[in-house]
Amino acid sequence: MEETRTKVVVRKLPPTLSEDAFKEAAGNGFTARWTWSSYFPGKIGTKGIKYSRAYLHFKKLDEVVAFCQHFQDHLFVNERGVQFRAQVEFAPFQSIPKVRRRKDPRTGTIEKDAEYLAFLEELERPEEMLPSAEVQLERKEQEEKDREGSTGEKPVIITPLMQFIIQKSKEKSRTRSVLQRPASGRALAVAARPPSSTGSAASAGGRKQRDQPKDNHSPTPRRPSRDAEGESRRDKGRGKDGKEGSATSRGAKEPATGSADSGGESRREARAGRQG
Repeated sequence: MEETRTKVVVRKLPPTLSEDAFKEAAGNGFTARWTWSSYFPGKIGTKGIKYSRAYLHFKKLDEVVAFCQHFQDHLFVNERGVQFRAQVEFAPFQSIPKVRRRKDPRTGTIEKDAEYLAFLEELERPEEMLPSAEVQLERKEQEEKDREGSTGEKPVIITPLMQFIIQKSKEKSRTRSVLQRPASGRALAVAARPPSSTGSAASAGGRKQRDQPKDNHSPTPRRPSRDAEGESRRDKGRGKDGKEGSATSRGAKEPATGSADSGGESRREARAGRQG
């Protein structure tokens, strides 16, 4: 089982040690023996020191033993005088990552690419020198003069803003023409028909009901109980009886007043007879 362990890891390396410095310290003889290597540099941070480490793979176990005897407890001293001793041990994971090299089929075909060939032709084409600003201005003035001579009027320059305003005015005129079209005969007949009284009254009533605010808190009228209805009927009967009794009492008093008047007259006659 041990013969298959041919991958080692070198730990406790200085955090500032580079990969080239590690290979120089390992020696050229051992550098040519390993078939694969991977180096991870360390770091010095606020939380502490992170050591560098190196993974090496050899062909045979004898080479692994020889390297371990040569590099075990190798001393490294940094610029501040801090000492670091390397530790060599078997790697916990002995397999080696396989490098898959996928060949691109387009490799070496750029000279046959159509876009690349068109780019080369454009580079080889001589540059066309544009005329100066003065020459362009003179050409433009000459063109305007030619237009004025042919039409007899100055050309009207329409800017994008003017085009937008003209388009908006056309749209407004279209909407106005649509609104001003005469209505059909049926629509005119309906408009000329006089409104009915019942319909107007119903509509007015509906409007009043809609306009009146709804009072959700107003108390709903309650129906009177049977006892209350009986009492109200009795009160009405008593009122009628009282009116009739008053009328009869008045009738009874009237004859009494008449008798009193007749007695007074008899007394007056008696007095007149005595005097005579």
